[in-house]
Amino acid sequence: MTGRRSRARAPVQDRPGRTRTGRTPLLLLTTTGHSTGRPRTVALLYLQRGAAFVVCSVDVRQELASPWVRNVRTHPDAVVEIGRRTVSVRARPATTGETEEWWPHLVLLWPAYRRLHERGGERSVYVLEPRDEGPDRPQD
Repeated sequence: MTGRRSRARAPVQDRPGRTRTGRTPLLLLTTTGHSTGRPRTVALLYLQRGAAFVVCSVDVRQELASPWVRNVRTHPDAVVEIGRRTVSVRARPATTGETEEWWPHLVLLWPAYRRLHERGGERSVYVLEPRDEGPDRPQD
């Protein structure tokens, strides 16, 4: 395990929501910095929906989205790591219907999402869809 992974997991608080197996569904999302262009990695809770991953941020500082949200808005191509598995993804905002469908599941995963949203926090729900790894795929 690299030092980057150890530090990336540290911000997760003591009692995150648990899946049925008792494991916290945690992924590492590596984005391209929106202003620096440098790789940025953050640990996020996620839902698995088919081959896609659903991630969320609720930021009570409405004037400024979370850094990873700003990064995927500017550079939607990213990399997801789950355990030893690495997947190239493209991020897109969830539709209103998807957000409403997945919100109860996200709140079960991390109840603080609801409290932050009720305090006026902006919900940013993103779908991370695997990119085509075929020969026509642009090089990063």
